[in-house]
Amino acid sequence: MPHVYTSCNEELDKLRGEYRTCIDLKGAFKQIMVTPGFSQKILAIVTPRGYAVPQRMQFGIKTAPGIWNSNMQRLIHGHDGKEPVKAAVIVDDVCVTGNNAEEHFANLHEFIFRLFAAGLKANISKCKFYQNQVKFLGKIVDRDGIKLDPATTSAIVKMPIPKDQSRLRSFLGSMSYIGRHVPGLREVRAPLDALVSPETKFIWGPDQDKAFNLCKSLAGNSARLLHFDPKKPIVLTTDASPHGLGACLSHKVTIDGKMRLQPVAYASCSLKPSEQSYAQVDREGLAVFWAVKHFKSYLWCYPFELHTDCSALLKIFGPKNDLGGCASGRLNRWAVSLMEYSFVIKHIKGTSNSVADSLSRLPVSVSSDQGAAYPAGDVTALTALPEIKKIGVYLQEDHLMAEIKCLAVNPVGNCQEEISIFKVIGYMPNEAWDILPLSLEDVATKTREDKLYGRLLKSVEAGVLDNSEKELSRFSGVFDDLYIEDGVVYFGSRVVIPTCQQARLLEELHYSHIGAVRMKYTVRRYFWWPGITSDIDKLSNNCTGCRKFRKRPSPNPLCPWPFSRRPMERVHVDFLNIVAAWCYS
Repeated sequence: MPHVYTSCNEELDKLRGEYRTCIDLKGAFKQIMVTPGFSQKILAIVTPRGYAVPQRMQFGIKTAPGIWNSNMQRLIHGHDGKEPVKAAVIVDDVCVTGNNAEEHFANLHEFIFRLFAAGLKANISKCKFYQNQVKFLGKIVDRDGIKLDPATTSAIVKMPIPKDQSRLRSFLGSMSYIGRHVPGLREVRAPLDALVSPETKFIWGPDQDKAFNLCKSLAGNSARLLHFDPKKPIVLTTDASPHGLGACLSHKVTIDGKMRLQPVAYASCSLKPSEQSYAQVDREGLAVFWAVKHFKSYLWCYPFELHTDCSALLKIFGPKNDLGGCASGRLNRWAVSLMEYSFVIKHIKGTSNSVADSLSRLPVSVSSDQGAAYPAGDVTALTALPEIKKIGVYLQEDHLMAEIKCLAVNPVGNCQEEISIFKVIGYMPNEAWDILPLSLEDVATKTREDKLYGRLLKSVEAGVLDNSEKELSRFSGVFDDLYIEDGVVYFGSRVVIPTCQQARLLEELHYSHIGAVRMKYTVRRYFWWPGITSDIDKLSNNCTGCRKFRKRPSPNPLCPWPFSRRPMERVHVDFLNIVAAWCYS
């Protein structure tokens, strides 16, 4: 058996029961005899009087914890063909449990007998027997669940602001230990994680100070987690935001005659820059795939319910999944990978998915070198920019977008009368929907009011398209891939924009005068309507600003034919087409 070192979470999951007994093994490593020969030689210590060869395992040996833990795992998992003892072991700390007093006594009796048979000794002064509540591995464990030790959280809350990377790593290490009890921790600590990189200079700013205080606030308000019980119904809830993923593993329990979800563990992670550019349906699929793999030890071989607020995933990850169609390649791969799990996927409303949604949407200030972020209502701060004063442009509040992520004002070329607002779409197209003066509610309302798209909405709801209507027949090629979510028509992962909002959307996206190729790359990933490509080309070709500053090819001067030095050196030939039926004789 190889030397293994189990994690604290794996051991804490074994402590479900009514009673617990904590046993501390005396001396720990010094109770292990060292094998004579090579092992003793490599542990030898040089002294003035010669070599001191230890007979027992010494403290400070790198492999000592793994060797000790492997021996303890063998001790509790089997002895003379007997069943495993219900106990958690981390180095010299052991916690024996049981569902009731009789089972606990049987487990404790068997474990003490195995200690005696192995020649191991316990420190009786540190042992606690038949406790309803114990402190184990920095957490308080009782029959209702697991919660953080107030002493642990108090130490984190009282930590001062780190002055260097070493102290910051210590703080982040403490936060990682309590991560299962704190929703959305990974997103909250993102500005702090950026400072521990060796390539980053340690500069403590307002973003880091805000994240540091928020981490301490979350540590002081941690949640109690329920003991995992495979006999209870298991529910995995996932959600995704443009910046992170969130998941909550929970049990269905009956409280006061009502079925409720009790959390077993929280998990969240930040998205990589490449993952942030995914479409929303892909991010939701990534949240499902990541959450199932993260909680694999709980979900493997057990049936569970998968809750998501993205109805498109019901078809992709459901039992009758259509791996063809409009789903992207990554969604197909994730669906195939999840086939080894036994689950039923269910759609829940976004308002009902508050836990996982909050895990993925906790605010994180993202700095950018392209410009500074300004609130929509702060017109004074915008007009105070020197570039705006020099150009003489007056910004009105109703002209500002609802959520401008990054704003910068520069002259266009050498013209001081026109400005270009770049980074409105920028280099992360997934922010396009957030910064547009449109919302899903507006699109849903205009879709119902639109004459053509209102009929399309009813056709998608009915599942039948009337091809006799010339305007509706334009959707016949993609009708099977259309579906409705929250009153909005989707083509795959793209939003179908009604007629009255198409021109407005293209004008807003073309406000910074990006080219037709860039607009197609951005718009066609998130929006769709028939003829969208030709509309983009038409807008780009008719734009006055683009035509004024468009790059033109340099003029090609006329070159005379080289002078001929001898007859027939250069011959010119022309063609004559005789149309008439007769010719000269």
